[in-house]
Amino acid sequence: MSLAAYRRRGTTQYLFVSVAVGALFTRSIVGGGTVLGYVPMTVHHFLEHSLDFLIAAIILYAVYVHAPGSFTDAES
Repeated sequence: MSLAAYRRRGTTQYLFVSVAVGALFTRSIVGGGTVLGYVPMTVHHFLEHSLDFLIAAIILYAVYVHAPGSFTDAES
């Protein structure tokens, strides 16, 4: 759905959301691989926490960059 929204709108903000949703999907795949014994626990923890950070950073960046107004306007 996020890729369809990106294709329809074509903005950078929708691209960021699509990348974040893709990271969530990847996180689920890694979790399933750990449960099935394909991904060792140390690799699981490294990947899961790295993906958590990536998702949070992408969402926060998308909000920060595309928020109306700016901090310099508030200081004037």
